[in-house]
Amino acid sequence: MKRVFKLGMLVLSLVLVTGCGGSKGKTLNCTRELNETGMNESSAMKVKFKGDKVNKIDSTLKITLSDEFVSSLGSLKSSMESIYDGIKTKDGVKIKSTSDKNSFTINLELDVSKFNENELAGIDLVDVNSSYDEIKSVYEKEGYTCK
Repeated sequence: MKRVFKLGMLVLSLVLVTGCGGSKGKTLNCTRELNETGMNESSAMKVKFKGDKVNKIDSTLKITLSDEFVSSLGSLKSSMESIYDGIKTKDGVKIKSTSDKNSFTINLELDVSKFNENELAGIDLVDVNSSYDEIKSVYEKEGYTCK
């Protein structure tokens, strides 16, 4: 279960890797499916650029646990949601979390334009020095398919 938690933490941290690069109106779409014993993870990330700056990030993470691990669903969900404690009340952040019997989904919308560089550095979730290609490379190294 620790492995599942660490994997989930990594995925949500990577959701927010952003920076400068790309051309006006460019959008990076990345998806990934991971299947491990007892867990299925489905991730989708959309990084939108305005000019050569990241403007918005929309991400969805869904984790489904098998019946043998479903008793850990609540604590795993709470741990994943706590990643956003430092930013969830800020202007430009929308977080929606839903769950059912054996799965939970976290949707995050982040309007990067509402943050200044100090705020972004302060939450240590956004790499403002990365280009479009660098962001894409990071996601692809983590097993995402990007378009």
